[in-house]
Order: sequence, then structure tokens, then C-alpha cells
Amino acid sequence: MVVLVFAHLILLTSSPTSYTEILAKMLNGPKLLWFPLGNFPPSTPGPQLTDLTYSRTLAAVLAADIVGYSRLMQQNEDETMAAWWSYRREIVDPAVAANLGRIVKLTGDGFLAEFSSVAAAVTTAVRIQSEIAARVAQVASDRRVEFRIGINLGDILKDDEDIYGDGVNLAASLEALAEPGGIRVSSSVFEQVRHRNEFAFEDAGEHKLGDVAQSVQTWRVKLDHKPGDTDSQTSPQRESAVAEMAGAGTVPG
Repeated sequence: MVVLVFAHLILLTSSPTSYTEILAKMLNGPKLLWFPLGNFPPSTPGPQLTDLTYSRTLAAVLAADIVGYSRLMQQNEDETMAAWWSYRREIVDPAVAANLGRIVKLTGDGFLAEFSSVAAAVTTAVRIQSEIAARVAQVASDRRVEFRIGINLGDILKDDEDIYGDGVNLAASLEALAEPGGIRVSSSVFEQVRHRNEFAFEDAGEHKLGDVAQSVQTWRVKLDHKPGDTDSQTSPQRESAVAEMAGAGTVPG
């Protein structure tokens, strides 16, 4: 099988004086070209689309954000970025690596990390906040570069570049609730590590987070806790209060 192509060569080096001359050039110059099918020059392949692949897994998600980032950048961009990158190089990366975590992405003024272990995520957060607190202790409060951190244990979707889902969104919402230099965790995190003596928590109340229909119980990690101390709270304050009232015989009934 062949493909037939008619090609006309019209010489335009001189201006024809009439349509008759144009027609004559066309009729006198037809070329019959043929190409056996399959002998065309090979084309350059374009970008190849591949199937999107992702997996679903249970992970501890740590979301961190610089407090007052916009204000700090307006005050002194160079100082703010120098502090942030020194934290990344000297504190954040070593802490995440030491606890077998993975930094999923940087967010400009923070980062998102995932861990297969809740204890590892909390240990990382405590280490980061403690080391930064030591660095900024002598810095004026309005110039301190500090993080808020939120941690959630939840079901996430992940691919080679990012992580997604309600488990991630909840960690980001918890981070927004944390105090400067603080760590806020969900009950799913608290329940996994509540009896470990290296951590201590205090009830931070219930909060409406994101698109979650019901309020979510949150917990504040106590950074001044030392292993062996017995100040770890293991139940929400509202339950403790009810128990005290019951012991005193004052629970309404």
C-alpha cells in the first residue's frame, strides 16, 4: 500500500502578470510523490502519560508552621530566613532522621512530615521545640522564630510526592491551635502514648476542626516533663472533674 501526495511548486521569485500564468505554472509543475506505508521518518515520542499510583496507609502526621511568619519577614527577611534554614539544617532534619521519619514537603514557612510510629513523631516534635526554645531564650519576643506543631494519627493517601486526606488536614488544624513553641495532638495520638513515661500531656479541650462534624478532643504536650515524673494526665479534665464530684457525692442525678 502506498500513500500518494500531490505537491505543486509555484515559483514566486517573479511576480506573474495574470492568473493564466499562475495556472500554467501549477499545471506544468505537479509532482507525484509516493511513500511506501511505514517508511515515514520516525516521529519523536511526546511525553508519556502513566497511571497515577498511590497507596493508603495509617501514619502519624506532623505539621509545623512558623509563628507570625509574614510579620517576621516584613521586619527582617534575611534574619528570618537565616533562622529558618539553620533550624532545618541543624535541628529539624537531624530530629526527623533520628526517629525514622520523612519530610514530605516544605511549605515555605514550615514543613510536613510523616512517621510510622506515633512515639517517634512526638519524640521528634519535643526535640525540635526544646532545641529551638533554647536558641531563642535570649531573643526579643517579637523577633523569635518559633514553630507551632500539630500531630495526628490517621488514615492518609500518599504518592511519591505528597500525602493527602483528612488525617493530614487534621494535623494542620491541630498545628493552628498550638501555642508558639507548643505541640498539640489529637486523641488518636494521645491514646497511643499516654502511658509512656517520657511524655506528659494536659487536656487542651474540645475544638471544632476543619470539616469534622463533631468537636475533637485535643491534648497539649508538656515540654518541661522529665522521664520518671508522674505528672502525665491520662484522661480529659471534664472526666476528672466528674470523678471528683462523684467522690464528694455532688454529682447531679
